[in-house]
Amino acid sequence: MLTPEVFILILSAFGTSYLSGVFGVGGGLLLLLILTWLFPIDQVFYIHATTQLASNSIRFYIHRSAFDYKFMTYFLG
Repeated sequence: MLTPEVFILILSAFGTSYLSGVFGVGGGLLLLLILTWLFPIDQVFYIHATTQLASNSIRFYIHRSAFDYKFMTYFLG
């Protein structure tokens, strides 16, 4: 059974991901704001990092055919 906090977290993650997808910015900051209302500050950063990692990983997987691996080697050395 979902607690109200977890339900709000799930809705917030989807909503802010959509906002980021449409406008390109702002989703992560808005998610941080929502998380500070729900959780203690020492947990917020871990939850935010996990959520953003999942979101960015899914976005990478969906658009993996457009990823330029040769260009990435410039940054990896």
